[in-house]
Amino acid sequence: GERVFQSREHTARSRKIEDLRRLREEEIIRSLVHELNDRCGHNTRFLLVIDTYEKVPPEVDEWLVKTFLLGCDEDIDFDLRLIISGRHALKDCNRHWQEEFGDWILPLPVAPFTREETADFLARRRPDIQDPETIEAIYRHTGGYPLWLSLWAERGLGPEAFVSVKDLQTMEERLAEGVVGDPQHREWLRRAALFRRFESRDDLALIIDRDTDAAYDWLTHQPTLVEGRERFWKLHDIPRNIFLVSFFARSPKEFRRLAGNLLRHYQARLAPPWEEWRPLNRRIPLSVDDLKAYLPDIGYYRVLTDGGVGEVFVDMVLRTADKSPEAAEALLAAGLQALEDLKMEIPPELETVRALLTAPTGKPDPQVVNRLEQSSQWEKFSDYQKAIYWNLVGECFYVLDSYQKANEKYRKAVTIEPEYVYAYFNWGYSLANLGRHEEAIEKYRKAVEIDPRYAAAYNNWGNSLAWLGRHEEAIEKYQKAIEIEPEDYWHYSRLDDLLVELGRGEEAIDRYRKITERDPDSARAYKQWGNLLTRLGRHEEAIEKYRKAVEIDPQDAWAYSDWGDSLAKLGRHEEAIEKYRKTVEIAPQNAWAYRRWGDSLAELGRYEEAVQKYQKAIEIKPDNYWYHSRLDDLLVKLGREEEAINRYRKITERNPDSAWAYEQWGDLLTRLGRHEEAIEKYRKAIEIDPQN
Repeated sequence: GERVFQSREHTARSRKIEDLRRLREEEIIRSLVHELNDRCGHNTRFLLVIDTYEKVPPEVDEWLVKTFLLGCDEDIDFDLRLIISGRHALKDCNRHWQEEFGDWILPLPVAPFTREETADFLARRRPDIQDPETIEAIYRHTGGYPLWLSLWAERGLGPEAFVSVKDLQTMEERLAEGVVGDPQHREWLRRAALFRRFESRDDLALIIDRDTDAAYDWLTHQPTLVEGRERFWKLHDIPRNIFLVSFFARSPKEFRRLAGNLLRHYQARLAPPWEEWRPLNRRIPLSVDDLKAYLPDIGYYRVLTDGGVGEVFVDMVLRTADKSPEAAEALLAAGLQALEDLKMEIPPELETVRALLTAPTGKPDPQVVNRLEQSSQWEKFSDYQKAIYWNLVGECFYVLDSYQKANEKYRKAVTIEPEYVYAYFNWGYSLANLGRHEEAIEKYRKAVEIDPRYAAAYNNWGNSLAWLGRHEEAIEKYQKAIEIEPEDYWHYSRLDDLLVELGRGEEAIDRYRKITERDPDSARAYKQWGNLLTRLGRHEEAIEKYRKAVEIDPQDAWAYSDWGDSLAKLGRHEEAIEKYRKTVEIAPQNAWAYRRWGDSLAELGRYEEAVQKYQKAIEIKPDNYWYHSRLDDLLVKLGREEEAINRYRKITERNPDSAWAYEQWGDLLTRLGRHEEAIEKYRKAIEIDPQN
């Protein structure tokens, strides 16, 4: 903002820099827009190109739209278009705000230079470099990224600086020239490059065993090479990469020894250790939060220690996906970053694993899942890896509602690993969705034979028994699940539903009365009690239980949301809205609360506000059928049918392979009585996903 104003020729001279610092962000942006207007003159179109070539989070992209474009729309008197380029953040062009602002923005994925483009770049910038081997070495070391190529071309390094271990040392020495003269300091930098970040002297002692205090004091006072954050230090990316690659090339044995120290350091933070949860006859006894917190560092240093991707790393990625695909993705991303840092190629089988992990997120692309099924890369896996691979492919088919295909994959998994407890559980769940409950029960029985403490298997076993009308047996299984996991109130919920169905609601109520007598501070018990009373239609009593739950735990967002639902069922929508507002204050990503908030606003006739809440729910959960349906119904009621239709037109323009969007579009047209058009949309959905 200061630079913008300093460059202005009219008002900037009259403003003091101190005044500019006090300007709010929006005022700076508006002033920038006025500046653009002034300089454009009679131009009718203005392109603003923003380079986000390195990694940026989605919040940056959202800022460009919601703060910059939306914030100053009224001030723009010319046709502004925004082009955002990036190899990471916008590669998939999947931003929720694009539905509203997509016409203003062109997300432009930018790939690194190819070998041919690298040669062309060097021919123009460095005509002295013509040897094919040297050009290949430059391409390999820089990854083809323009930033790296420009950096070394501008510094005037000779061709020899790009090849051999000696030349890596030359790159390192030239980088440090004029900054680091002491060989001891250079050695500290080389070792510190192993760290993604270090927090203390004790961390440094893992790789610098002599003069650790002096090393820490010196490293943390080198702003040109080392940056400090709130709680940690790290080398700047470019010098770190140079020192890291140089160290790996010149002393691979020592490099791997020190990386091993860091690997053991981070492994010690995760309990139980990997060796205890590797076997497939066990469930993973770790929370998703712990996996996400600790595995990326473990994965990164596993690759550095192994000097590449070894079997243990692939085992760990696939096994983690059994518990959480998101945690497995984070682990894989750390390993891929280690490969990139070492300038190593990604093995083809790891690309297959990457495709597998991204497939189950949301609603997978059927074409991607079919490719995974037919891929030959899995043949290179060990039997352990193959079993997990087929289980995960089965999960992909399950999410696509292709239960028969899912069952085939689960069968493959347990054929390879007969004690694979997760595969039996998933197989049972898939069979139950086909209504084949007797067979499902057999799979759940096998799962608890392998792991007698598998509460979720007992819970699902109870579900299948309930479907078959074997209610007393079902109650027994639910009670077993509760006995194993008394803190998991999902098991209580299933038992409550069945008791209410059997007219034994008081029996369920008495259970919560006893629980809260034993543990009067159990907020979850009071919330579950409230949910039970809600199912019995006793909303005033339910409200009292929710009130008690939030007295004990004021941060229980779902208790507020459930409280709001009970109020809404009593027609007390203004009060319900206050509870939904409190829910999203605590949990801003609670899409359900936004959807129910929209319902209450619609009941009060505040339709525009309701539309906004439904849109927010969709922004958080873009694939949720019911949120889209709620918004469509309201727009139709308001006579804004074309606006509803145009939403799907935009979605399918951005993502032409979105089967669910075509299906939803067809549902909307059906509600409007436009059946011929609806048929075309359903036909398109089935072309994309024949299993739908």
